[in-house]
Amino acid sequence: MLALHFWCWMLSLETTSVLSSTLLVTTTPLWLAMAGRWLPGERPLDWRGWLGLLVALAGSGAMLLEGSRSTGSEAVTLEGSVQALLGALFAGFYWLAGRAGRVADEVGDLSVVSTGVAALALGLVMVVQGHSFFEGASTQTWMLWVILAVFPQLIGHNGLLWALKHWSATAISVLVLLEPVIATGFAALWGEASPSPRAWSAALIAVAGVAAVVWFQREAAAAEGDSHGQ
Repeated sequence: MLALHFWCWMLSLETTSVLSSTLLVTTTPLWLAMAGRWLPGERPLDWRGWLGLLVALAGSGAMLLEGSRSTGSEAVTLEGSVQALLGALFAGFYWLAGRAGRVADEVGDLSVVSTGVAALALGLVMVVQGHSFFEGASTQTWMLWVILAVFPQLIGHNGLLWALKHWSATAISVLVLLEPVIATGFAALWGEASPSPRAWSAALIAVAGVAAVVWFQREAAAAEGDSHGQ
């Protein structure tokens, strides 16, 4: 599922605008929340959780729209939009499978299997398509890949896998909406970007929405635990 998520997303980036692709591929929590009532082990959002989710999506979308102002507009295609939506759905399936796997497996075991299978599958696709793993990659590119492997993967991804044992897949997918906020913060610190006040306002809206979803999901879990204990 992880390989299919990245494959569909990368394909969409080649055929549609970055803005459209990113907005659609980050709709995973929306689909999980809509299906939560019928998914075993998931905790459906109440009206407060839905409000928080919509606020988080609005803030994240506003950040992307604000960022697109400086890069210009690109053509939006149906093919690329469908591929991005498939990427969002496969991400949802991945978080659901990860939550089920965390019942019995440790984070390290689950991470090695999931990322190992994804890397192998995507590597085979590259070989079949005639691409090389090493051609055209500069030393700087390799350094960036190492940084991506250590921080977003080992720390970020494994942290989310750990949390799947305690939180629903919907709540975890909502946390992923913080990625553009964190990326914007790091880019600003390193001097690679100068976010506008509107971008920072959108970031605060996204953070508030994510915090609301997580807070109300924890409240629902605590209330559910109390009712079972009585």
